[in-house]
Amino acid sequence: MRQLDPFRCGVQHRNGGIALSAHLSEAGAVDGVGRGFLHRLHVEVHRDGATSISDFIGSRFDKSRVISALATVVLLFGTIPYVAL
Repeated sequence: MRQLDPFRCGVQHRNGGIALSAHLSEAGAVDGVGRGFLHRLHVEVHRDGATSISDFIGSRFDKSRVISALATVVLLFGTIPYVAL
């Protein structure tokens, strides 16, 4: 019997169990860590009264409009490649 190389494309699809276990473990890690982080983020955003990501970042720096504008520009340029697709 020929030994399968787990790094070769398509092996996970034929074997099924490897790909499923990898995805479930990643989802479990994200779910476990992400819940606490998202809850704390939610509490902080509501406490600051922020309505956007830029407002939230600016509020962390004493309601700085310059930081908020800079965050807006960075986020805008970060999303342009995805919109272009």
